[in-house]
Amino acid sequence: MDGAVTVGTYLDMMLAEIVRGRLASEGIDAVVTDDLAALSMEGGVYGSQGVRVRVAQDQAAEARRILAEIDAVNKEGDVLE
Repeated sequence: MDGAVTVGTYLDMMLAEIVRGRLASEGIDAVVTDDLAALSMEGGVYGSQGVRVRVAQDQAAEARRILAEIDAVNKEGDVLE
């Protein structure tokens, strides 16, 4: 995905996949990156910078709006950005 931007970074890989799925359900092509790197590092995701959800730059504003709705519901602090 050329021109992709990070719209969310998570310490929970399952949450990143849920977010990716939610974005996909809204018609936004999203990918989860850094998941394999996080798994291979000592300390797993916590030893890395987290797992990123990335979207095309032209869909970033809409993705961030959706993530803001999700974040308003998710008060547990899983979102890093």
